[in-house]
Amino acid sequence: MTNEDKAIKTTYFSIIGNTSLAGIKWVTGYFGNSYALIADAIESTTDIFSSLLVLFGLKYSSKPADDNHPYTIASTCCASRCASSRTNW
Repeated sequence: MTNEDKAIKTTYFSIIGNTSLAGIKWVTGYFGNSYALIADAIESTTDIFSSLLVLFGLKYSSKPADDNHPYTIASTCCASRCASSRTNW
């Protein structure tokens, strides 16, 4: 298994884990009348969005560079890291 495959597998695991955490937190916050848990569920959904950006960056950056896009890998990785860090800030 290559490092890229490990990174993609880990990102999928993160998406699944954050989705279940967000669901559990939202249900618990709703029935427990806790706005803090509902807010934490919303924060967990931003983690899902961040993981999706990382997954996009991993998948897209694996494409080889061509004549029209000589810097595909570097620019895509940088863009996905920047967008991911902004969602968690």
